[in-house]
Amino acid sequence: MSVATTSQIVSSLPPGEEIFDIRPPVAIPYPWGTWLLYFITICVVLFLIKFVMTMIREREEKALNAPPPPPDPLEEALKAMRRLKTSSIWKNGAVKDICEVLALILREFLKAKYSLGLGKASTSDELVDELFQKKIANELVRKVENLSTVLDGVKYAGENLHGQTLEDLHQRVLDLINCREWEMKF
Repeated sequence: MSVATTSQIVSSLPPGEEIFDIRPPVAIPYPWGTWLLYFITICVVLFLIKFVMTMIREREEKALNAPPPPPDPLEEALKAMRRLKTSSIWKNGAVKDICEVLALILREFLKAKYSLGLGKASTSDELVDELFQKKIANELVRKVENLSTVLDGVKYAGENLHGQTLEDLHQRVLDLINCREWEMKF
């Protein structure tokens, strides 16, 4: 025989506040967009760091590999004049050789500093002609021409110093090298 039993659910909560089943778990989407944005930002920052470091490294390499600046022609001429005074040709009084060196120093200085003449390769006449062509002050050209005449006369014709000493010639070349009138033209 079977007996039917009914059971009644007794709730101790007031009506309307009954507890129902819990909702099933809700899937929260993974924040791929946010992580992708983080990844791109990190990549950009790393790229910028690498770019800046490369630029700094290249600048340092250029600075290290850059050739040194050319020497100042005035300083070089003054050094050459000091070397001449301490050289054996000066001590021995080799007038012809001293005149050759003085003319060479002056020509090299004018070529290096002001692009006048051909430097070692120019003759005194070529230098004076170029001074006239470039419209250098007549007084300055006259000084160079007079000095060149004395120096060339001693070098090539065996003339004397026309009453001047080697110190006088040395000082005349120094005066021409240190003359500020060259600067006014250039």
